[in-house]
Amino acid sequence: MERCANLKKHVITLLDQVFPEFAALFSDPYGPTARAVLTKAPSARLLASHQAKAFTALVRKASHGRLGRERVQEILAAARASIAVTRHDPASGFALRQTIQEIALLEDQIAVCDDEIGAIPVAGKELITTIPGIANMLGAVILAEIGDNNSFRPKPGDTSTADGFHRLLAFAGLDPRIRSSGQWTGKVRMSKRGSRALRTAIWRAAFVACKHPAFADIYTKHRVTMKQHQMIALSHVARTIVQAIYGVLRYQKPFDLQAFRHGVAA
Repeated sequence: MERCANLKKHVITLLDQVFPEFAALFSDPYGPTARAVLTKAPSARLLASHQAKAFTALVRKASHGRLGRERVQEILAAARASIAVTRHDPASGFALRQTIQEIALLEDQIAVCDDEIGAIPVAGKELITTIPGIANMLGAVILAEIGDNNSFRPKPGDTSTADGFHRLLAFAGLDPRIRSSGQWTGKVRMSKRGSRALRTAIWRAAFVACKHPAFADIYTKHRVTMKQHQMIALSHVARTIVQAIYGVLRYQKPFDLQAFRHGVAA
């Protein structure tokens, strides 16, 4: 998935050389329709030389009938007006085609991996995937990184004030940390210690969960009411997701929105 994400960034780099206006024409510049167009003509120069008829059937098929001649005309008009329309760069066009093919291959392989992971019986997966934002793939990563959830609970005789939830939060590197030196005190930031894979999985879950009723009010409070940066608002959602993860695994019960709201408020 990381390699696929890096290749998509490389597509934008290549497009900046041969057709910088292209990405703005699509809601998803890496989607099937955009890929189909770029595979046939991977530059503004090549696109500008075609007529709408040559692309209409291609675009209709790739978009499953959602887009047609009107969108093709927009693409061709943008190509003819592009700042790169006179640029002759066959090497970048070739690299763009190859990169698009590699992205398609990786996405097929990711789908196969998702199916394989989804079929593996993992203790706790049926519980953790009831939390909004956590599906089979992220659930498997989170459980693999956490291991035994009970290991985060304080042991008898432990003098630490941290409870199980805060220990898990620290293990994910999502706990707050103030950097200071002498008389200088910096801003509060995430410690980013512990498991990078767990932290990444929880962040990905937060991007989805921030729209769910269980977490939307937390995101709105920090993003809209308190006017904080998006990443700060998401960090609060991620923290709350950790709380939900610890709760469902500790009590061995599916995520319950009403009970969770009561627990957070308490």
